[in-house]
Amino acid sequence: MDDETLIELRALRARAYGPDADIDADCLTVVPAGAVSQDGTTIEGQMYYGCAAGAFPAVAQFTISETSPDELQEAFGLGTSLQFVLAPEGVGVFADPPRPTPSVSASIVAG
Repeated sequence: MDDETLIELRALRARAYGPDADIDADCLTVVPAGAVSQDGTTIEGQMYYGCAAGAFPAVAQFTISETSPDELQEAFGLGTSLQFVLAPEGVGVFADPPRPTPSVSASIVAG
């Protein structure tokens, strides 16, 4: 298993195997760095993961919320979506800022 620290997150790569010969895929797990135990054997707290499917790479994605690490909130802002994509050369990280919520502004005209 190799890992790479990204801001306050850790990306963990693993291989999934199953009793069926068709299940043999790379998987990616993204967790807050502090959630991984000192010896690397346990994880506590938020965890996002995904495994490769056919030609598609393993992807883990989530939206930054009030429960996300403070450093992530400060760096990207609440409502930003983050996507982590496992590639042969490493983990690609993509961010999509939140879209503004349209507000209804109505003028009341007295008749």
